[in-house]
Amino acid sequence: MYMTEINEYRQNLQPLILSEAERLFRQKGIKSVTMEEISKNLHISKRTIYELYTNKEEVLIEVLKNVIKQRTKHLEEFCKSCSNVMDILIESFRIQLQTSLNTNPKFYHDIEKYPGAKAMLQKHHENERKASQDFLMQGIKQGYFLPNVNLDIFMRIVSVTKGAILNDPQLKKLTFNELLNNYIYIITRGFCTQKGLVKFDEFMNNYNKA
Repeated sequence: MYMTEINEYRQNLQPLILSEAERLFRQKGIKSVTMEEISKNLHISKRTIYELYTNKEEVLIEVLKNVIKQRTKHLEEFCKSCSNVMDILIESFRIQLQTSLNTNPKFYHDIEKYPGAKAMLQKHHENERKASQDFLMQGIKQGYFLPNVNLDIFMRIVSVTKGAILNDPQLKKLTFNELLNNYIYIITRGFCTQKGLVKFDEFMNNYNKA
């Protein structure tokens, strides 16, 4: 019975650790956050966290997996009541922009310093790229995306552009929300038809007025 209670305690503790770690990572950047800081904020011992996670990178990987899982679940539910690819894309943008309000650019810059986390994200992005091909074709059929866009080339441009943005010393002075807002605006206008841009511009205008 005693061991069962301990296991239940640890299971209940894990979501709290990941939630607090994500909050601190986004607020300060990953490198600046220590396991001790996470434990103090939760009023638990640092040893307790190390009983669940080997090191900070393991915590980071679980945080990122959790973020991906929650976003995927939300979009899957959203898709059930929406077959319009532009609305689905816009909902994805809305989530990213909302999250970026509380995210320090250092958060994404620091991920590069953690090989395990970086590899996990690269694998996830590769899986997303495969799914994106079907999404792109659907968008072309619905008249929202341009038919002459090469997805592989486009995704490579997106990847290179992200890296350039995060490493530009001048752009580091901006908030992540400002960076993402402009990034989404420029990138999206490159593959949308006029029909797609009407919906996209309506969303961006309403978002920036809010």
